[in-house]
Amino acid sequence: MKNLQGIPVRKAFCKTCPFLDTGWTDVRPLLIERALTDTSPICHSTGGEDALVRSQGPARICRGARDLQIQVLYRMEFLESPTDAAWEKKRQELGI
Repeated sequence: MKNLQGIPVRKAFCKTCPFLDTGWTDVRPLLIERALTDTSPICHSTGGEDALVRSQGPARICRGARDLQIQVLYRMEFLESPTDAAWEKKRQELGI
């Protein structure tokens, strides 16, 4: 698992986010698998030279993948609400 400590989450979906119906949906299954079994995917449109499209700034965690993670963890009753605030609260509780 990659150490993503310190990499913020995008505040909004990028225009080609695979989690949008108008985005690169062909890679959505791969990103779902990664988000639920391995790590939080980095947005493909961030990260400078590592971006797959013209970079929109420094590396950020994919908004769509994080929303998926939050929804799953909320439905499993691990998070108290399906929000970034609940995610952060749980991280603090766990000391991560």
